Amino acid sequence: MEVKEPTTGEGGGSGGRGRIGPGRWLALVGAIPYWIWPTWADAPWIAVLAFSASAAHFCFTKSMSTSDVSIVMPFDYLRLPL
Repeated sequence: MEVKEPTTGEGGGSGGRGRIGPGRWLALVGAIPYWIWPTWADAPWIAVLAFSASAAHFCFTKSMSTSDVSIVMPFDYLRLPL
C-alpha cells in the first residue's frame, strides 16, 4: 500500500509538520479584532462539547472497525444537510 505524504499546498493547512499554512494565518489575522476570550461560565459548555466530540469520533471509528463500511457510511452522509 502506498501512503501519500501531505504537502503544505493541500487545503491551506500546515501539512502535519507543525507549521501554520497561509490560509490559517489569514483566518487568524481576520479573527483577532473580533476575538472574545471565553468566561469561566463557558468552561462547562466547552468541556461538554469536547467530550461529546471525542465520544462521537470514538463511536465512528469503532463502528468502522466492527461493521461493514457500506453500512456505516450512509449514516455519515446524513451530516451533509446539517
